Parts: sequence; C-alpha cells; structure tokens
Amino acid sequence: MIKTRTEAEASEARRQMLVDTAAQIEEVWKKAPPASMKDRIVVVEQRRDNTPQVTSASAKKLIALHKMAEPLVDSLKTLRPNELFVVVLGWGGVEGGYVETQQGVLRFRE
Repeated sequence: MIKTRTEAEASEARRQMLVDTAAQIEEVWKKAPPASMKDRIVVVEQRRDNTPQVTSASAKKLIALHKMAEPLVDSLKTLRPNELFVVVLGWGGVEGGYVETQQGVLRFRE
C-alpha cells in the first residue's frame, strides 16, 4: 500500500529536509564561486533512497528544469546575491526562499 501525503504533510517534510541538511547547505553555499553568486542558489533534492542531495545550481537552469509556482519563479528571477536562497525539491512539490537561522535551526524566512 502506497502512503500518500497531504500537501501540509509534504510541506512539513520539505521543511524538515531543510533542517536536516543545514550543515550541508552552509558548506555548499560557502564553496560557490564569488563570480556566480548573482544567479546561485542551493538545491536540496529528495532522492529515491530518501537521502537528500544538496547541490549548488543556477536559478535560471532550475526554472527551466522544474515546474514551480509563479511566486517562487519571481523570487528566483530577482535574487539578492549575498543572501542564501534554498529550493527544496521533494515529496511531490517545491518550496523555496531565503533562509535564516532561528534559535539554532535553519528555516525559511516568513
């Protein structure tokens, strides 16, 4: 029997992936070349074995490869170069935004 998730459960699972991979996200962000920061984001992608993969990517390429909601696409088109922007792909959806550490936990800004 395949368990299906509600949108709220899927959203919570994506946010948990953000928390679980915080150290990897920071490491990938620090390694990005300064010349690429204008279009650079960090992508956390759910893999088949449920192990998240954390990589750096071009916002333009991500927009071309994945179907995303218009507000997220608009945010990706107007990135602020020195702020960490993370996109989490998984559990049947996409979430993204600028992130910050609150009480020691990495979270999307509200």
